[in-house]
Amino acid sequence: MDKTVNERMKRYRNKQRNESVTASVTEPKNVTQEDVTVHPLMIALSDIKIRAKLRRVCEELHKSRQLHNVLYGTRHPVSFDVVAEYLTALS
Repeated sequence: MDKTVNERMKRYRNKQRNESVTASVTEPKNVTQEDVTVHPLMIALSDIKIRAKLRRVCEELHKSRQLHNVLYGTRHPVSFDVVAEYLTALS
């Protein structure tokens, strides 16, 4: 019985190796302008007025120790501690 189990495991491992090798080989895709999406936070950080508002919000959240609890965005939310790091990187 051990022999059949070992043989099955060997076949399974070989199958897994072959699938992982074939799955990783793909043709390169040409990237177009429609394929690139910009996170709304990046758009907000590019506007000076919105950046100033975000800075004030981050300061108030930092005072109340809630930076990591509040999220910016709905589709791909980012916590405000990340927003604060981006703001410090821009200044």
